[in-house]
Amino acid sequence: MILKTCGTCGKEFPKTKDYFFERTIKQKNKSGYAEYKSFKSDCKKCHGKKGNQRRVEKRCEELNCSTSEYRANWKKQYSETRTIDKSAKKELSKGQYRVYLQKLSDGIVSNVDEYRQEVFKNRHSKPWSRKFDYGGKVFLTLKERLNKSHSIRRDNLTDTYILNALGFKKGELPNEVIETKRLIIKLKREVRHGS
Repeated sequence: MILKTCGTCGKEFPKTKDYFFERTIKQKNKSGYAEYKSFKSDCKKCHGKKGNQRRVEKRCEELNCSTSEYRANWKKQYSETRTIDKSAKKELSKGQYRVYLQKLSDGIVSNVDEYRQEVFKNRHSKPWSRKFDYGGKVFLTLKERLNKSHSIRRDNLTDTYILNALGFKKGELPNEVIETKRLIIKLKREVRHGS
């Protein structure tokens, strides 16, 4: 087993993806560029600690404080900016509560009742799950949607639909029988709708 020494903590670990992050080195040569795979010098644990330290230092610049004061300032800022509406959290589901907080921070609503009026304008469509605003368009009810999808599937007359109608599984009937049954169903429908 090949061992690799961490550049920060000095401990030896197996030279695998479990202990070190991979990196790709590109070098220019006569034929163009060559890529080499290798491992970073720090182990995953030290790499994570360094990343966290960089994040803390960047945050300290934003808060204008030293790293020792960081935790106290972070807690203060977090408590000021955090919004918890306990009554709304009890009433709404996780997803709805997340949307409610977003609308609250955007200034669209100021309480749960306004949120309900805003979001539940049409109870059959879920505006919080849609990407676009459709201008208050009324959407089909669940029953209407199911009937529509059923009629689309019924009108397609796929091989699976025919086999289900006959009570067979795929591969149990030859294609000629399936085609014959499809034509019979179409003729029956034309006669029914024509009369």
